[in-house]
Amino acid sequence: MNKFRLTRYHGIPPTGPQQVWTLRVVALGLDGAPSDIFVYQKGKSSGPGDLFVAVASVTQLHELGLAGVAVVAGDTQQPYYRTNEAKFACQNQAEADQAWNSIVADVQALAANLDSNVNLEQVQQIDVTADAMTEVEE
Repeated sequence: MNKFRLTRYHGIPPTGPQQVWTLRVVALGLDGAPSDIFVYQKGKSSGPGDLFVAVASVTQLHELGLAGVAVVAGDTQQPYYRTNEAKFACQNQAEADQAWNSIVADVQALAANLDSNVNLEQVQQIDVTADAMTEVEE
């Protein structure tokens, strides 16, 4: 069973008017589960920085590299990467809470999908030759 520990951090409110509610989530994979489960898109050098995209799917865990690792295919650099930390600048506390709740739900779905990759049942067995395909009888 895949298990993740999520730690939630928030900014300490200022003494004056608060204009941003910071949310930081750190993931730790337990019992062999991966920790780098947050997908980011690299920002352009002239832009505001990297952009959080989603909690990774099972496929993205295999396809996307880790933060700081350049994945090059020909002349193109992979614009997405995975990391164990997600950061958000929210407009209010309710938005920060909503982001946290969405991340928790998505990580639960990821854990369930990873578990389903391990819990497999045989549904078909065939013998294949150059000339034929034959169903194997149990």
